[in-house]
Amino acid sequence: MKYFVLCVGVMVAIWPPPMVAFQSQQKFATCAWWRDISKAQEVYKIGFAQGIVVGAMSDLMGSPSTADERAIALFWNEGQGALLQKPATMAEVFDKKCGDYRNARLLLHHVAFLGTLEIGGLPEARIEAALDLFRAPTEVPYATIFATLVRQ
Repeated sequence: MKYFVLCVGVMVAIWPPPMVAFQSQQKFATCAWWRDISKAQEVYKIGFAQGIVVGAMSDLMGSPSTADERAIALFWNEGQGALLQKPATMAEVFDKKCGDYRNARLLLHHVAFLGTLEIGGLPEARIEAALDLFRAPTEVPYATIFATLVRQ
């Protein structure tokens, strides 16, 4: 019995600790939060990004109702198709866009939206113009953002 207790004690002492969800002091789902969790395991980042692609963004565009939305939907569908084939690409988008210090306050769903359009072929100049609107200190209406994406 002593041998069994000793073995169990040694196993508990050397057994790897359970994985705990990464804690961050940053506001959840912002670029600052993404940069903070970049210290965590890569699997966590990829899993989070995949959840965004197949969950939160799966029907973000819905049925486009305006001419601007219809023009953007073509890029959205193309980008969403590519992301569904390789959802880990969204983690790369977050790494790239959130690496810019100006984007620290941006919400990840805004970054994901623009990243999907960029993967779908929307020119980078239009993406940057929309990023500038998302960086504004006050909230900009989506109609303005769609117009910027179409007409930039």
